[in-house]
Amino acid sequence: MDPKEAGSGCGEKQTDPKDEGSISTSSVVASCNPSASDAVEEEELEKLKGDAIGDTLFSERFVLSTLLTVVSDKDLAEYEQDLCTLWDMTIEHDVVKLLLQYQTLEIFSTVIHLTDDRRLTEILVGIVANMCDYPPTRKELAENVEFIAPILDLISCSDTLTLIQLMRFISALLVSDEEIDPLVWFGCIRNSVNFVQFFSLMLSNSMSRQLLTDAVSAMNAFCVKFSLVEEESESSIVFRDLFVHEYLVIGLIVAFQTLALINEDPEFGMSSATKKVKKLHSTFLHINVKLLQYEEYSDQAYASVLTEFLKCIANILEPFYDSLTLLSVSHYELEILDSVSQIFELLSYPFEEESFKRVIEIWDIIESQRGADQDVDDEWNTDDTWNEFGKENSTTLMELFVEVAMNATEEQLIQVFHTMDKSLIEKIVKSGNEKKVSDDLSGVFNKIRRLTSSTKVKAAQ
Repeated sequence: MDPKEAGSGCGEKQTDPKDEGSISTSSVVASCNPSASDAVEEEELEKLKGDAIGDTLFSERFVLSTLLTVVSDKDLAEYEQDLCTLWDMTIEHDVVKLLLQYQTLEIFSTVIHLTDDRRLTEILVGIVANMCDYPPTRKELAENVEFIAPILDLISCSDTLTLIQLMRFISALLVSDEEIDPLVWFGCIRNSVNFVQFFSLMLSNSMSRQLLTDAVSAMNAFCVKFSLVEEESESSIVFRDLFVHEYLVIGLIVAFQTLALINEDPEFGMSSATKKVKKLHSTFLHINVKLLQYEEYSDQAYASVLTEFLKCIANILEPFYDSLTLLSVSHYELEILDSVSQIFELLSYPFEEESFKRVIEIWDIIESQRGADQDVDDEWNTDDTWNEFGKENSTTLMELFVEVAMNATEEQLIQVFHTMDKSLIEKIVKSGNEKKVSDDLSGVFNKIRRLTSSTKVKAAQ
């Protein structure tokens, strides 16, 4: 993958100079302070400290000179390296504090609005995104929302690298714990013309995994920050009106299909998911749980793509299918099962063959493990976590299976039972016999008994 597409180009925020590919503090200092070297004389070092920014050795004159160059008519090629150095310097809050004193947000916002240079735009948005890690930056933007508008308008551009930095900016702006009214940020998105439509097109059409990953994270930030926004007295536009639309759901599904790649583990011969994919699964489910809470609005948004969406759910459940995977997951990952159950409930338990099969197969694994008298040398057996997890999720999955089965046609159930092991079908029926169930649920188990005993069903051994 192109390192620039991966977001590791100049100016990418560095968290640890020891990380591979990172730019060390000494190299940045040397680039913006030519006199700083191992052989620097003590007298020169004292002069350098006199020009230092806060407790750093970064040069204030260098920062001011670079800012003046940005607003000049010079070609970017003449100062791109200096601007990239400034980008790297913004990991330091002392540097960001100085930039705020020089009205950098207003300067950069104006330049972004006026320039047609994609590379310059990318770098400037990247610098502002880094600056947003410093709370006073977010406070200044909240007080001067006109600085944000030209940046958000970039959502309509076609440059992948610029869009990656835009997604970083949005996440940095929203994922914060200070007491800035979410309505401030919501108003910025609402006032950006067709922002969500362009955002959805980006999700549907981009082939950049980095951009899609950052965009899904930004969408999750929208949900966390905006889903509880109440109606304002001056406006009736709320989260539902901006985000609960078919085009956004389509974009999320396409982005998921691009990103959620299941890897074959050659050692165990099973389907497994990398940590990044697991995080994507969790985030994707969280977003859709939020989008599905608006009754008829949600129904309309998901109606035409429901089957494709449920196939995404089946994809998410696939790593849980193998018992080795299931026994190795953490509590955090097991919350995925709760989210899946919640999504089916919000959708009124629709039937989709693959997800339906996944649910009952995972239930079977849990039930088999609960009943097995085997000593598994892991945390599950040392603190009874497995027994607690197994009992709770076995019940949840069986209830989900039964609710979906109630909505399935006989033809759909026959089709799925054709592909299931006969012993598993018998196990399902036995479970229904052992449980005290309502009349409605009893009817489902009776239907399963009738279908499985019918000559129509010849389950595979």
